[in-house]
Amino acid sequence: GLAVVFAAAGAKVVVADVDKVKGAATVADIKATGGEAVFRQCDMTVESEVQELMEFAVETYGSLRILVNNAVRYVFGHLKSEGGSKTGTDREATAEEWSK
Repeated sequence: GLAVVFAAAGAKVVVADVDKVKGAATVADIKATGGEAVFRQCDMTVESEVQELMEFAVETYGSLRILVNNAVRYVFGHLKSEGGSKTGTDREATAEEWSK
């Protein structure tokens, strides 16, 4: 993933994920190749957790120079669009889905 690529290029990486197991695995992958990384659990839909994450990054490494927002929430189906996906699952996203 992107964290591994940045670490391989010499970046000190803060891996943030709601999933502790996946986050720890990414940190382990980075460290196994000689990179530097730490993990912080964070739910990107909770603004206060994101703020705490930014503060953690600065406290840990002294500054924050690059930020990659790679958070995603999967919603079953495909968004309706011209032509459609041809899968039979096309639908409109609800306002609640977009706000997450």
